[in-house]
Amino acid sequence: MLKSTEAEGRIVLGAGSPAGWPHDLPAIELWAVVGFDGAVSDVEIRCAATDGDPLMKVYNALNVQQCKCQLADLPVTLKEVWIARREVIARLKAGESPPIFDGKWNWARVQMDLL
Repeated sequence: MLKSTEAEGRIVLGAGSPAGWPHDLPAIELWAVVGFDGAVSDVEIRCAATDGDPLMKVYNALNVQQCKCQLADLPVTLKEVWIARREVIARLKAGESPPIFDGKWNWARVQMDLL
């Protein structure tokens, strides 16, 4: 948990990986802001569509875009993201070109804008 200098609350970070995940970087990361008044923002979920090391694939792997949900919906949404991730990996292996829309989210490569 981190105190945000820009928000009236604390940033809560979370991460997880399935059993047997061989990489140091977790398979799924999430964060939300918990306000000092107790209000919880939408939870933002980050996930890369790769079986390789997410850190080594940061510029090549597709990442889920704009994946947010309410805290109460988090367990279901995490399952949906994991299923979508597997489908996106399969579609890439079958030769589909990114970006990929899975029916709910877009999966695209990270865009780094030069300043």
